[in-house]
Amino acid sequence: MENEKLSDILGHDISIESLQQVVDFSAKLYYFMAKKMIEKLGKEEGSKAVEEAIIELGRYRGEKVREKVLTAGLDLTMQNEYKFHDLPIGTKLWNAVSKKEGGTQVSEIFHCPFGKVWKDMDAEEIGLLYCAIDYAIWEGYNPDIKFERKKCIFEGDTTNVMTYKEK
Repeated sequence: MENEKLSDILGHDISIESLQQVVDFSAKLYYFMAKKMIEKLGKEEGSKAVEEAIIELGRYRGEKVREKVLTAGLDLTMQNEYKFHDLPIGTKLWNAVSKKEGGTQVSEIFHCPFGKVWKDMDAEEIGLLYCAIDYAIWEGYNPDIKFERKKCIFEGDTTNVMTYKEK
């Protein structure tokens, strides 16, 4: 992996390799916490508790991005969410393309670094629970932006495809 600097995006120096280590750690932390909750509470109740926690985290993250955008005196648009997002999703780690189709933004992610960790651990079911975070982030940021997941690697697709539309 190339040792590319992300200082322009993050405001300080960090390499792609260092960022990948943080992502790997975070994905593994989530995996072991979720796995233990499911073991202790049973599959149904444990999965429900994990998903509820992820939704709560997503809303919190979305609200924090919302606060940053409003503090900067900007509108709660899709572009401003991307600009103030709390993870560097525009980096090579996510290998994504985004395009406008009419009034809808379509993003296709060819590589999700979290998903890769969970696939390597044979933990697709636990990974899929985490994917609920995307809906919750947008709900917390601006409920007038409709988010939809069209494809997901944990549901047999080769890429993740998401759409965003301002109401």
